[in-house]
Amino acid sequence: MNVSVVIPVRDGRRYLPEAIASIRAQTLAPLEIVVVDDGSADDSGDLAAAAGATVIRRAAEGPAAARNAGAAAARGEALAFLDADDLAAPDRLALQVRALTADPRALAVAGRMVQFLSPDRVDELRGRFACPEEPAHSFTIGTLLIRREAFLASGGLDASLSGGEVIEWLQRARDAGARVALIDAVVLRRRIHGENLSLQREALHAGYLATARAAIARRRAEGARG
Repeated sequence: MNVSVVIPVRDGRRYLPEAIASIRAQTLAPLEIVVVDDGSADDSGDLAAAAGATVIRRAAEGPAAARNAGAAAARGEALAFLDADDLAAPDRLALQVRALTADPRALAVAGRMVQFLSPDRVDELRGRFACPEEPAHSFTIGTLLIRREAFLASGGLDASLSGGEVIEWLQRARDAGARVALIDAVVLRRRIHGENLSLQREALHAGYLATARAAIARRRAEGARG
């Protein structure tokens, strides 16, 4: 099973090279790295191209739309997503491909995540953010390896949502009878640098869950009418 890694980025030149390097260092090499430049004003796209990634440049529409665009352009049998400020564990692809291959009924495989304070900002962040020492299972997009055809057939992430799009997608998949396999290994190192979009989203977590639940209810109602 070959893997396309999709990295959405907007003005992410500070950490993007490290994110790409973490994919280049995988014990199982990916088929390709697709970087979707979501309307960057900096040179993120140029840095990605120089690192050997396939770059898709588009107007800013948000990370969900960027991930969908990357998935549509990808050629791999499976999709791994990575945020431009995070790092993939060295054996992420090898472990997740093994698990997904061993379980043909699974739509995706989720691994564990650890968080770390970005070394360039430790002094200013210490005391503001707590990074649990124990790895945790987290159904964030960066911990999943997903069968590409199934992801596309599902319609991908709902780009109309202001947050909670991964939760909404997972619920849709489960409603359709799909399941997500779990492995205990750490597959994602999530960088905390104080400006994380995901941290800003978590500050409004309840609102995002409500948005996702409303979308799920809407889709179910549409299905019932159909």
